[in-house]
Amino acid sequence: MHAHLRIRFAIAMAGALAACEHTAPFRPGAYGASGPLNPGVVARLTFNLGQDLTPAWVPGTNAIVYTAERMDRADRDRCLAFMPGTGGAITRYVCGTSTPDESLNVYGETAVSSDGHIAYVRASNTRALFRIGPDAQQLDVGPLANPTDARVVHIVPLTTAWGRTYDAVSYLGWLSAHRLVMIGDSVRYPRSCGSCPADTVRTGIEIVTVDFADTGLGTLTLVPGTDSATSVTPGATGDTIYFTRAGDSGIHRYAFSTGQASVAFDFGPGRLVRDVTVASGRLVAIVDGRVADGGDLHVVNLATTADSIVAQPASGGPLWFARPALAPDGRQVVAQARVLTITPIFDPATGILLRVDTTAAGGNDLWAVQLP
Repeated sequence: MHAHLRIRFAIAMAGALAACEHTAPFRPGAYGASGPLNPGVVARLTFNLGQDLTPAWVPGTNAIVYTAERMDRADRDRCLAFMPGTGGAITRYVCGTSTPDESLNVYGETAVSSDGHIAYVRASNTRALFRIGPDAQQLDVGPLANPTDARVVHIVPLTTAWGRTYDAVSYLGWLSAHRLVMIGDSVRYPRSCGSCPADTVRTGIEIVTVDFADTGLGTLTLVPGTDSATSVTPGATGDTIYFTRAGDSGIHRYAFSTGQASVAFDFGPGRLVRDVTVASGRLVAIVDGRVADGGDLHVVNLATTADSIVAQPASGGPLWFARPALAPDGRQVVAQARVLTITPIFDPATGILLRVDTTAAGGNDLWAVQLP
């Protein structure tokens, strides 16, 4: 993407993260791209009418799991979908119900552990009541082979021992077999006018860990210095996390053993940075663009601090990426993305360029890139 467009995107950034977006996946047996991928070339994995969101890798395999809106169901549930990370057929869905019912059930914010467990947020809403937010939410952990056979780690919303209330949680990551890291969020539904539809504004409050070795609800512990967090991801060991904060162009690293934080990388003043993920000496983050729609996909070599931008596809329109997932070996990224329409607006009298309007498509699909 050209530099002048990235600058315009940064100026036009929005402060709200749209919650509960999602694009319809294909049904089992349908196809997107199929591997192997060409190094450095972005390939589209899914082609759906709804939303495909928040991919995560399944350690020890080449599979990914993501949230998929089931447009083939009357209730349009948002289920977990499993497929190869290089593309191909969806191998299975995990949904709240096997058939449509009167509720909208949503599975999201997924993270898979190396020992075969999956953490996710499950939310439901009774469709007939036309409520804006969910009727019920919970943070669950279950076996990857049967995710619905899960224990409830926490009911959401929740209030911490230090008085903070989280309306939602996001960016789940595994630190050990019985410990997660996540962001506690505030969610609001403002309207620009009395008859206008409600918007969804989701804001990170802070980062916490959740310990659930016992049978009861998990124990929350605040990670200091993480207020206004916008993303978090585990490091190479359970002792380290990387995170981003609103209004901060740096990627921060925190070590639990020392209680010390440092800046792992800084993209420079005025940059809009979020959605960090780290694996095998590489760091991936979304930079600039708009928070609600996505931005450029950056790859940083942590040893050399070399920063590169994933090239746009040769055809089909430029993309804004969000919620990237870096494979455990650091060689492939899968992310949700929107296709952009970029329209120059000229003064009809003088022909002078007045502005460049950037419109993101309503739906997200999954795209992948093999890193060199």
